[in-house]
Amino acid sequence: MDETRDTIAIYGTHVDDTLLGNEDPTQISAQPDGEVAAGLPRSRPSVSLDSPEGIFQQSMDQDHNLHAETLEENDADKDLAIRHGFGHESDSRMDMGHHTVSALPESSTFDKAYEVVSRKPEGMVDDVSSLCDVAPPSCSLYSPHSYPGFEDQNSPTHSLLSRPSFSVGIAGVGSVNTRHERETSRTSNTFITSIPHPRTETGLLNDAHEASLLRHFVNHLAISFDLTDPSCHFRNVVPQRAMNDPILMNAILAASARHLSRVSGGDPYVADKYHQRCIQHLIPMLSDEAAVLDENLLASTVILRFLEEIDVPLSGKVHLDGAGHLIGAHAFVSAQEISAVSGGLRLAAFWVGLRQEIYVAFVNQRPITFPLQHCNVDRSFGAASEGMWANRIIFHCAETIQWCFGLLEHERSTTQFQELLSYAVDWLKLIPPCYTPIYYRNADTNSDAVFPEVMYLSDAAVTGIQHYHLTLILLTAYDPTIPKLGSRRTTALRKMDDEIKHHTKMLCGLALSNSSTPPNFVTASMAVTMAGDKFTEAKEQQACIRILETCEVEHGWSTMTAQEDLREAWGWN
Repeated sequence: MDETRDTIAIYGTHVDDTLLGNEDPTQISAQPDGEVAAGLPRSRPSVSLDSPEGIFQQSMDQDHNLHAETLEENDADKDLAIRHGFGHESDSRMDMGHHTVSALPESSTFDKAYEVVSRKPEGMVDDVSSLCDVAPPSCSLYSPHSYPGFEDQNSPTHSLLSRPSFSVGIAGVGSVNTRHERETSRTSNTFITSIPHPRTETGLLNDAHEASLLRHFVNHLAISFDLTDPSCHFRNVVPQRAMNDPILMNAILAASARHLSRVSGGDPYVADKYHQRCIQHLIPMLSDEAAVLDENLLASTVILRFLEEIDVPLSGKVHLDGAGHLIGAHAFVSAQEISAVSGGLRLAAFWVGLRQEIYVAFVNQRPITFPLQHCNVDRSFGAASEGMWANRIIFHCAETIQWCFGLLEHERSTTQFQELLSYAVDWLKLIPPCYTPIYYRNADTNSDAVFPEVMYLSDAAVTGIQHYHLTLILLTAYDPTIPKLGSRRTTALRKMDDEIKHHTKMLCGLALSNSSTPPNFVTASMAVTMAGDKFTEAKEQQACIRILETCEVEHGWSTMTAQEDLREAWGWN
């Protein structure tokens, strides 16, 4: 414990660059290309004395004299001069166990100038990496201001940490004897500090703009991917993986640049540059069966699909055919059979990809592009997390889309319809208490309101409830029990429209009441785009347009075409 504690203590001398060549034997310099350059030592400290053995012997003699002078004054100073940090734990001058460095009395040898005796104390091992690599949690490894006694002149621009040449000594590796002499103090500022740590004072990215794009992804876009993932892989894991994966990094940078260009007027060509770089690496991997199972590739794919989705108008008139969607089906068909078993990032990417498929299929009224029967998904109603309950109804929504758009009318049986409807109803009955909103107010209680207020604490719960309402919109619209002719048909169609409007209002209310999560507005906009023509009152129509405007202006999704289509359907033009 003493060795670990004392090894962390660093003693430095701020020496003028012009004086580095003097003959003062007290100076020690860390070699830039040595093992301690820009960081903590890994084996032995790279310390060089300004003179050979003669200077070393001189230091030893001075140390002996110093010991004799202070023997009668202070026994603690005697122990310090001989052992330097390897004394008793009660030594209040270097109690690193409490992560503090105490001021010493005037008679202490710490009031003397530094001298270094390059000798290994008793009990020290050659490899000190285990002692130097771990610091106490409250001990700063990079800021001299974490230690007492620092004046204004020791600001970051004047500290050793910002200079290429500096003097250091490491307690427990080379023992330090100190003597404060007036002539030495005139040319150096003596203080206690830490050497720069490579993990906190060197950047992983060389481009500040790219670093800001990566941070934008983490702070603003990752939430759209981690809706039902309690581990938040796209916020916590994907950025770290991207440091060593150019495809993943370029996908992230492209998505962030595109989002910024849409919400804050950034340069759209920046996104194009990163998108092209990503595609150049991605396309050749389509023919590699092993590569498409790679987790990083799946994550890159869903990020590219996000970029393409916010670019294409939300109207159903323009189909997505970008590289992200071209590779998406191929990659996910290969990965879905093992995704549910393997978990981790692959499973997280699978659920993001499925939600993206639902979005595209719903808006374009087409089936899901990969066979859902191969997916190993828990569809039971057993106890599970919030995210798993949401994933169950999301998968069921995908099955419902497949039934609505993947089968011909005569192939859609009443029995299948009843099974799909029963599952959705049972899911809503059996959801856990966390799916109960913390606040609910019906729109009928407020004459100015069009949508209800439905507040939740969980993004996963909102995502699950919204996909429940999407499922009910589809099943209501494709109900095979609606009569084909007669007066009962008119009544049934009127009831159908009312049901679809109810679910659309719930989707919009969920988005407005939980507005911090962008996908909530995207899902609400899907419903407004497909069912907004059923609203006949001007107040309701204006409220629907505001949902689409919010999705476009605040979250970057292209809804202008959908707004124009609805205005035309309502006769506004």
